[in-house]
Amino acid sequence: MHPFKAILFITICALSLFKLNAQNSFITKFNTPVDEYIGPFIQNAEGVYIGTIGRRIASINYSKCSLYKVSINGDTLFSKTFQKPDTLMNAWSIIQSSENPIEYLAYGSGFDTTSTPYSLFSYFTKLDNNFNTIWEKKYILRPSGVPSLNEFWSHMISKKDGGYFFASNFDNPGDERLVLFELSEEGDSLAYRVYEDDSAGYTLMCISYNHDSTAYQLYTWGAHYIPFNGMAQCITVDFDLNQTDVKHYPRYFDDGLAAKLLPNGQLITGGLYQNSDLPPAEASYMAVLKHDTSFNLLAECYVGDPDYDIRKDNGFRSMDFYYPSSIFVA
Repeated sequence: MHPFKAILFITICALSLFKLNAQNSFITKFNTPVDEYIGPFIQNAEGVYIGTIGRRIASINYSKCSLYKVSINGDTLFSKTFQKPDTLMNAWSIIQSSENPIEYLAYGSGFDTTSTPYSLFSYFTKLDNNFNTIWEKKYILRPSGVPSLNEFWSHMISKKDGGYFFASNFDNPGDERLVLFELSEEGDSLAYRVYEDDSAGYTLMCISYNHDSTAYQLYTWGAHYIPFNGMAQCITVDFDLNQTDVKHYPRYFDDGLAAKLLPNGQLITGGLYQNSDLPPAEASYMAVLKHDTSFNLLAECYVGDPDYDIRKDNGFRSMDFYYPSSIFVA
């Protein structure tokens, strides 16, 4: 039998310091073989969950992806595989780009299987609510000198003035790159910039606007490292794609994997608290932090199953919220 991969959707209440209460939850299980993995999921304007399931092809160390639509009750409604003749395509991230009508923007990579060696390209595709393609654009976003298959953790947001802001980390060991890219509503290129080494970090975990929408915020791991200051950071990037500021999360907040701005500008970040100096039962927690607009820590909560042994991985892949009473975590 194949092992089950599962997504746990939980609504938690976060009104008091150091206390989280589970309100409701469901688990969607995909009976997938060991070479498949679960990608990011979002919730659309209808309350339906949209996300990707990838299947790794061991012979070429690459994956092909299917896009899933899952109901609020956890039932799979339908799915679509990104595939073309002689081309393998992978979907890394997706956002809802329009509410009326509901549309999505998906980002992924692919290559022509008839070419040798394989040359990876990036693609953006606008989809309707039934996953039909509205438009598709291909780009070479991978910086020179980075191996084709070393892209991780890409993210997108809709720009306030139209179009989209995209960022992705290219993990070239010892020479990491952070790619920033802006594109129009029709997918045309507007701006491109690459950061390297300490300015790139090892992992890009999330992006958002800042509290007053005058800049972007990038939530990274391993960038602008200061010993004993924590490995997770919040980097401010202006609209000319210049890095203008960096704030560090507390020590032991090891992975800030999801961040959202509340309507009042306060920042909620979910991630993994990990302190190897503590006993095993106390060393690892799912953590939720709240910061004000100046990045002062206002509150922190830690949550997890009492059986700590089942919590062996990072706490969060995505997050949304029902303001003001609760936070939704997936």
